Amino acid sequence: MNRIGDYALLGDCHSAALVGRDGSIDWACFPRFDSSSVFCKVLDADKGGSFSVAPRGVRDVRRAYIEDTNVLKTVFDCDGGTVEVTDCMPLGAHAILRRVACTAGAVDVDVVVEPRFEYGAFVPRLRQGEAVGGADALWIDSSHPLPVDGERMAARWSLRSGDVAWARVGWTPSHAPRPPKPSYQRELDQTIAFWKGWLAGCRYDGEHADAVRRSALVLKALTYAPSSAAIAAPTTSLPETP
Repeated sequence: MNRIGDYALLGDCHSAALVGRDGSIDWACFPRFDSSSVFCKVLDADKGGSFSVAPRGVRDVRRAYIEDTNVLKTVFDCDGGTVEVTDCMPLGAHAILRRVACTAGAVDVDVVVEPRFEYGAFVPRLRQGEAVGGADALWIDSSHPLPVDGERMAARWSLRSGDVAWARVGWTPSHAPRPPKPSYQRELDQTIAFWKGWLAGCRYDGEHADAVRRSALVLKALTYAPSSAAIAAPTTSLPETP
C-alpha cells in the first residue's frame, strides 16, 4: 500500500484524485471535493476500491508533471520494455482519463477498475461499462476490452512499442443518461492547454521560480471553481504533509 507521501495530485477545480507510484488511483470523489468517494483504498486497503494501471515486471518508476500543468506522467521501466502512463482530470467532465503508451519493447499491463461508493460502504451494481449505486453512476470507457470480473472490471492488455491504450472513468448522477463517448486525445490536449494557459498569467521569475509555479498549480487544483474557495486537503481527515 502506498504511503501518503507517495501520492501525486490530480484535480479539475471541482474535485481531486490521488495517484500512487504504483499507478493506482486510491482516492477520488465526484462531483465535488466534499462528495463521498468512489475510490478510497487510501483509507481501507481491502474495501476501499481503486482504479489501477499496473505494468508487469516493473524495475523502476519515475514520474513528473508535464511542464506547467497538473497532468501527471509516470514512466515504468519493466523487464520487457517501457510504459508511460499519463493521467489527468479533464476540466468540466467529472472524470479521470488515463493514457497508457508502450514506448519500448513489449509489456503486459493489468488494468482494474474497482469502484466502491460511500467511502467503501457498498459495491455498486456493475454492468459492462457502468457502475451504478444510489445517487451515483460511473461510466467506464476504454480503447481495449475491460470486462466485468466479479465486483470489478479487469483485463490484462498486451502492449508493444508504439501501442497506445486509454481508460476513462466519468461520473454522472445515476438518473442521468450515459454521456457520449469522448475523444480521449482531445480531452488530454484540452486539459494540458488549460493548465498551461492558466499558469501563463504567473509573471514571477525570481528565486525558486519553479517551486512557486508548481505551488500555484497545486493551489489552483485545490480551489473550488464555482466559489473560488480553497480547500485545506483534497481527502478526508488525512495529513496535509507526508
